[in-house]
Amino acid sequence: GGSEPGVAPPRTEDLNWGLIGKAKEKVLVDMYAGTDQCLALGLSHLHRKGIEVAAVWDRVNSSSTQNRNRYLCGYGIPVYVSNWGGDSQMVRNHNKTVLIDETVFDGSLNVTKASQDNNESVLIWESASIARQIEDYIRSEIALLRSTGVTPGDAASCRCADLVDNDGDGLLDAEDGDCDLPQ
Repeated sequence: GGSEPGVAPPRTEDLNWGLIGKAKEKVLVDMYAGTDQCLALGLSHLHRKGIEVAAVWDRVNSSSTQNRNRYLCGYGIPVYVSNWGGDSQMVRNHNKTVLIDETVFDGSLNVTKASQDNNESVLIWESASIARQIEDYIRSEIALLRSTGVTPGDAASCRCADLVDNDGDGLLDAEDGDCDLPQ
């Protein structure tokens, strides 16, 4: 059962609140780049509500200060940084896939503010069968990463590199001597 794939306008807003906001059980992210603050806020909100959230991020792109992988990690969301090519710019996790319960968001759209000006395409499937296949793929990717020694980041360490004033004292990350205090 489910609907036929539909071509949607490539807008991160569709993903952020149109789909992620409806999650009841899980959101699994397999992402090359994700700098959109609304995506990060939405995922952290779902995680705090007890909905399973996990992410696989590209290693090369994860080092960007604009990327939101450290923010997610700082909230205790398991974020696995792919290491398929070491530090090679040539071997990347170039997926742009998000599983929301039985809905799959996939396409060429990086979930970034800059992508709004690009000519991109997005497919949204509402299909239990396709969602199971994508879930199996993402979970197998996490298992493979774990088998190579990759573990999710430590939340306290990530809070010291997430570009957020976590304790409300007006200081960010390295400027804040107590940035690793619980939120």
